[in-house]
Amino acid sequence: MNNPELKPCPFCGGVPYLANVAMAGCSYVVCTDCRMQSDDGSRNRVVNKWNTRAAPKVKPLVWKNPFCTEGSAAVSFGIYYFMWDEEVQSLYGSLELGECENPIILDPSNCASAQEVMAVCQADYERRILDALE
Repeated sequence: MNNPELKPCPFCGGVPYLANVAMAGCSYVVCTDCRMQSDDGSRNRVVNKWNTRAAPKVKPLVWKNPFCTEGSAAVSFGIYYFMWDEEVQSLYGSLELGECENPIILDPSNCASAQEVMAVCQADYERRILDALE
């Protein structure tokens, strides 16, 4: 029987492998890199499901006061902030992890608007969530 063409893993881009469990009469696809796998079922069904599955989407941050010079968005692992820095006369974004007193500064300069800083924070959030899925 021909091996069907499998698209790269939608989570990490890794190489998939089609496994057949002869005794159970089912198949599944597993990524050889991140180990994500499809449901088991008929060979055609799991291959089709694997090849048409979209990568996970990360929800947008929900901001409090997004149109002011300061705003925050709480996430499960901390709080994203954007604020105006009087000293450098610029907006910047930061992430405070839990009770940490030293925030991670995401973009300390060259952001012309709160929307730009929120986009920097969103990109950092998406990177952290998708990295955690690998």
